[in-house]
Amino acid sequence: MKNSMMLSAALLMMVSCQKEDTPYGAAPDSIEQITLSSSDIRPEQTITAAVVLPSGGENILKTEYQWKLDDGLVYEPNEIKDGKAFFAFYAPTTPGTHTVYFTARYIFTNPDKNGNAYKDLTTSLQFSVKECDIFRSLWSDDIATTLTIYPELTKYDETVKI
Repeated sequence: MKNSMMLSAALLMMVSCQKEDTPYGAAPDSIEQITLSSSDIRPEQTITAAVVLPSGGENILKTEYQWKLDDGLVYEPNEIKDGKAFFAFYAPTTPGTHTVYFTARYIFTNPDKNGNAYKDLTTSLQFSVKECDIFRSLWSDDIATTLTIYPELTKYDETVKI
């Protein structure tokens, strides 16, 4: 009996002195700025947004990525390649200032030190859509620029009949 009491006391001391092995979840520290494929944006122009995906973190079960334009719908990236997430979209039809958002959600295998099951890292970029249409291109545009921005147009030549 005496031996079993001493053994129990020794085991209790060993267990209480052990380092806690509960791994906490941790997301990367920061996220980079979004970049756009063009700074000269017109209504309904096709634009591609890109962001370098954050790296690092610990005990992450999975990561979810999403894009959002202004206060609209949420979209998954069109492509994830070479450590970047891409999102192709049509510029809003309304001229003025707009915002594109990117969120990386890190879902942990165990909660973080604050007890959270996940952490969101979000970055945003404001951009301007210039007022113009296919009949009023900007003064500095040449035909090649207009055709690049509005590929549905065709360059007029003698074979095109209107």
